[in-house]
Amino acid sequence: MSTKPLIALLAAAACALPAAALAQALPYKAIEAPSTWEVDVGGGPVYGFSPGGKDPHKTNFTFWGSAHWKGKIYANGLDGLGYNVINDETLHVGAQLRPRWGGPDDTDSGIQSPDTGADLAVYAYKRTWKDFVVGGRIGRDVTSVSDGWDFWGSVSRQDVTPVGLLQSMVYARGGDKNTNRTFYGVTAKDVAAVPSLNEYDPKGGLNQVGVAFLMMTPIGDKYAIGTFANYERILGEAADSPLIERYGQQDEYRGGLIVVRRFIGR
Repeated sequence: MSTKPLIALLAAAACALPAAALAQALPYKAIEAPSTWEVDVGGGPVYGFSPGGKDPHKTNFTFWGSAHWKGKIYANGLDGLGYNVINDETLHVGAQLRPRWGGPDDTDSGIQSPDTGADLAVYAYKRTWKDFVVGGRIGRDVTSVSDGWDFWGSVSRQDVTPVGLLQSMVYARGGDKNTNRTFYGVTAKDVAAVPSLNEYDPKGGLNQVGVAFLMMTPIGDKYAIGTFANYERILGEAADSPLIERYGQQDEYRGGLIVVRRFIGR
């Protein structure tokens, strides 16, 4: 099976792991006293996402790590390294050096997946009516994997529930022609490897929409369990790619459970 669409899904999985990752870039309403620094480490079973190069359509053990300092400088496995230039209670504006995780090549057919790379992105998120957070980011590949642009927009909300902290999100993502060609295009080399495919050169535009739910449940002061569920639909010219049509991956589902140990400095 071609792994190109799988890598596009890995690149889109920025809303698919514990809520603590999103809390640094998104100005949710504070529910506890701010900390000077925090480090979370852990892992657990995850389906639909595997930055280690394993098949994401299987359940794999995924390691997790995140950290922040005063809510301004932060790092984790999905956002990469980020900095909130504006870190107000209701507005976060900043920049990130974001990883684009690679994956295994298709050794049976010879089709190669894009390499692991990184995007330099800028973002802005505003907490608005009823504490909904709206905003987005735009990023540029800086590792010559696609030499393309990527954009993301979302509406999300955070609520305290009897079992933990729930984040709900709807989002859309797209890319320019270079990005979409890298992850959804079919080249003459691909056709030579799989003759049943046709060459395909998609244009830029929207390529994914999705909804995600993330729950963070504390276990005492030192531990927490993060659970998540994510549905995503590939659309636009990306959905018309022979890779998607051949391998039937227009609808994607992700889910998992991550246990983390928290280290907090007040």
